[in-house]
Parts: sequence; C-alpha cells; structure tokens
Amino acid sequence: MPRKRTVPRDDVLQRATGLFWRRGYEATSVQDLVDATGANRAGLYGDFTDKRGLFLSALDRYADSFVGWAFGRVEAEGATVDAIRDYFETLIDLNVRRGLPSEGCLMANSMTEVAPRDEEVRARVRAHVDRQRRGFRQALVNSRAAGRLAPYVDVDAAAHLLAVATQGFAAYSRICTDATELRGFVDSLLAPLSAPPRREETR
Repeated sequence: MPRKRTVPRDDVLQRATGLFWRRGYEATSVQDLVDATGANRAGLYGDFTDKRGLFLSALDRYADSFVGWAFGRVEAEGATVDAIRDYFETLIDLNVRRGLPSEGCLMANSMTEVAPRDEEVRARVRAHVDRQRRGFRQALVNSRAAGRLAPYVDVDAAAHLLAVATQGFAAYSRICTDATELRGFVDSLLAPLSAPPRREETR
C-alpha cells in the first residue's frame, strides 16, 4: 500500500529550492532535505527519484517563480531601459533585505557548481541565460523605438552583455557587503545604453 504523503509536493519543492539556494547542491545531503522539507525519504524518492531529480525540479521551480517574478518587468510588453534598471534595483533591494553578502542566484550558483559536469543542469542554466538575453533584447528594441537608446548600441551585443553581466552581478553579491557597490556596478553597466536627452528636453 502506498505511503500517505505527509507534506504537499509543492511545499517540499519550495523548501528544497530554498535549501539548495542557500547551501548549494553538493553541500546538501538527502538527510538535510528530509529535515528541511519535513518529508520522509520514501516520499522524496517517490516524487523525485533522487537528490538530483529534486534539484532539477528545484531549478524549474526557481525559473518559474522567482525569476518569473523578478524578470517579468523586463519581459512585459513595451518595457524599456527603465524596466532593466528596475530589475537590477529589485535584485539589490532583495539582497539588502536578505542580508549582504547574499546567497546570489540559484541559476548563477549552479552555473559554476553543477552545470560543467551535468548536461541537464547546463541546459536549464543556458535556458535561463537565453531567456534573459531575449528579454533584454526586446526591451532594448523598445527603447530604440522610443528614442531612449544611444544610437551606437548594438542591441544583440548589448543584450548578450547584460545577460552575462547579470550572472556576474549575482556572483559578486555573494561577497559584497555594501549595496552602493552593486548600484555602482549597475550604473556603469547601464549608462552607455541611454540616449542623451533631446535638446528641447534640456531647455
């Protein structure tokens, strides 16, 4: 007779995602997951097969929930460089609330810890970066149409730069103790993108 589920699957996944985010994949044992989620081993294995299966599901949940919430403003219809700045400001505010140095980003952390030796993790991380690149690109295209983008900016190259720089931002937040450093990084990253104000706007 199947063992009755003691903790809802989504609750298990939410708690496991948080644990992997804080501690990383290798430093998290199955017993750690049992303790953090309140589920028993049989339940974890039944739902996710093994620790790796749970980790893959955690990456999917992270992409759907946290990344979707934070990056959604860049992906919104009509988003411009203002939305890109707002995205970074949201990340900074979150890092400050959670405490600097922060836990970084689960995807960026997994990029260096797990992705080099696991094709499925690498595919998820690549999809995450590609999603950001597409979102940034469309926001830059919108900015150009609105006269908000500097004329020399190559939207494809800039979108790729922003997507990669976002991973560096997340990694640096893990050792940064001062939010002004993060804001300085964002200012330096975004300043070259903005078109100078029109002459009539400066009068």
